Amino acid sequence: MSNNKSLLTIILLIVCVTLLGFPLDMMPPDAALYGSIAQEMQLNNDFVNLYSLDKDLLDRPHLPF
Repeated sequence: MSNNKSLLTIILLIVCVTLLGFPLDMMPPDAALYGSIAQEMQLNNDFVNLYSLDKDLLDRPHLPF
């Protein structure tokens, strides 16, 4: 009986932690954009021109420093 009670407690804690984590974002909003840019650079072997989803990326400077 003690084993079942501790197993139920662990499962309940896991469910509570999972439910508390649902509203949190998985990654920052720009991470998907940067990932898309890196994928285009790798697929096209073009490391100078920045593209995102087959469109030229003009909204940011290429070297922001």
